[in-house]
Amino acid sequence: MKRLFSYIIALALVLSAVCTPVMAVYATDSVSVAYHEDAPLLGDSVAEDEDFSFPASTAKTYGGNTYYSKGKQLYEVFKAQLEKRSTAFTVYFLSKSSYRTQLQLVDLESELFKNATSDQLSTGSTDGDYLRWAKLGYGVSLSAAYREGYYFNVLHFQYQYLETPDEEKQVRSAIAKFIHSLDTDKLSDYEIIKAVHDYICSGTSYCYDAISGDIWDYAYAFSPYGALVKGSCVCQGYARAFYRICEELGYNCRVMTSRYSSSGGIFAIPNTGHAWNLVEVNGKYYFVDTTWDDELLDRGYPDRQYTFLLVNDATVKSLDSGKEHTPSYEYTENDFYNKKYAPFISAENYDRDAAQLSNCTVSLSQNSFTYNGGKITPGVTVTAADGTMLSTDDYSVSYVANTNTGIATVNISGKGDYAGSKTHRQFTISPQNMGKMWLQSGSKTTSSMTLCWNAKSGKPDGYYVEQYKDGKWQWIKTASGTSTKISSLSPATTYSFRVRAYKKQGSRTLYGGYGPVYQNTTLPKKPTLTLKTSKKTITASWKKLSATGYELQFATSSDFKKGVKKYTVKAGTTSKVFKKLKKGKKYYIRIRAYKTVGKNRYYSPWSKKSVICK
Repeated sequence: MKRLFSYIIALALVLSAVCTPVMAVYATDSVSVAYHEDAPLLGDSVAEDEDFSFPASTAKTYGGNTYYSKGKQLYEVFKAQLEKRSTAFTVYFLSKSSYRTQLQLVDLESELFKNATSDQLSTGSTDGDYLRWAKLGYGVSLSAAYREGYYFNVLHFQYQYLETPDEEKQVRSAIAKFIHSLDTDKLSDYEIIKAVHDYICSGTSYCYDAISGDIWDYAYAFSPYGALVKGSCVCQGYARAFYRICEELGYNCRVMTSRYSSSGGIFAIPNTGHAWNLVEVNGKYYFVDTTWDDELLDRGYPDRQYTFLLVNDATVKSLDSGKEHTPSYEYTENDFYNKKYAPFISAENYDRDAAQLSNCTVSLSQNSFTYNGGKITPGVTVTAADGTMLSTDDYSVSYVANTNTGIATVNISGKGDYAGSKTHRQFTISPQNMGKMWLQSGSKTTSSMTLCWNAKSGKPDGYYVEQYKDGKWQWIKTASGTSTKISSLSPATTYSFRVRAYKKQGSRTLYGGYGPVYQNTTLPKKPTLTLKTSKKTITASWKKLSATGYELQFATSSDFKKGVKKYTVKAGTTSKVFKKLKKGKKYYIRIRAYKTVGKNRYYSPWSKKSVICK
């Protein structure tokens, strides 16, 4: 049972738009394809060449866009769109040969997708295997221009995913809450992996309806959203959820798949494949199947709920006569798997009582730090299961990524009786506290202002800007640089802002401290001036505004340098009469509103008019 995953679903995604070729020396015919993808790539999650590394892409600019040939930069551009769950996006692809048939486009998309979701390009918990198993279907169209020996291909993709961006956000929140609940200082590696296993199994049940239901109705069942938010999924959802959480906790994890379909084994769903996990603990790889363990728990066998937790290959297969846990040939006949994973798969089930560091508790002197520009090296304490504190003769420590903001790792390697064993712990380095904000010169208007601040060191991802309104601080903008324009403000109104730096790491966001609260007032609205004249008098009038008062100037020259008289009137005043003037003479009058805040006075632009006195 519980082995259904999404590549058995035939999904058609139809493209209605036909791309227009780019104008150039020579334009090829446009090609489009409406194609169903067995989502995802038929179980080749770890089937990659061990010694292969992506070459750098050749880059050329054409028509204002940068085109990349096959290589690392092209695949990273493609991966970035997939991680955002973009449903419609464009990729600019440079090639020496043309792509004119649907089959060529199908092969091209497959190559782009496979490389973009490869382990070589994986830098976190949301790419790699996690991303490879997120695709539901796609469509693609191409237009191209030929120039100076290159084809400048414009690829328009339409993608469908097993989870939406909003559902991904909920998954991120659920994982962050779970990780926050773990006190890793008091847990061994085994206990941490077991906690992940229990978290998934205790809150999830198998979604039987997804087996025969419409994929559009049950896409969630193939995703971590189904496992961690809705509490209902199939094996693909279980395996992706376990992968995501383990990777965020710093454990190397992969998604395993099989193509076998049989009615054998302790559970049976004919004509389906299966997905489970491979995770590294103490330098060795073990299998974990939360799907089948959850089934044992749901069927009323709590004493067997850890049957597939950190077990070896022989144990898995002894309970699976249907070969659902037999990796397909993409694994077994591939050098990458046979060299990187197969030799390190444990011959024994995990021994929780053995003298190895993964069964010890590891405490750090501090788990969170603020970036200081130097290497951060917290102290390490290792305690055996019997409560004995290990000495530095039993282990050595090394630090990874412990300079810039983000999540750093302490690797602990065993010596003496613990030789050959290892474990690790993580700690966070948050961005620096912010300094003062200031107003960009000349940026303030009646409805906007541009705020600035100094950049923080340590490579934060950006800055969150908050505004105090409705009695609380609320996020309003995310800025990648050191300034942002705040719009849609009201005239002559005082606003309060604050800013802090942030760094995203998987489901976790690390924040620096806020800088001082910054206050400023928008300019008053420009008054609308009306002039009327009769019998040697001029009456200036305007509509009442939100202001402290108004300033008027009366002059006989347009530059307001001759015959100038100045007046200040209160906020409730809406007119001013000028008397004893000369008939037939031209006079100039202008007005501006002002707002007083503390010792500062803020002015609107001048509203200026002229009139010939009657």
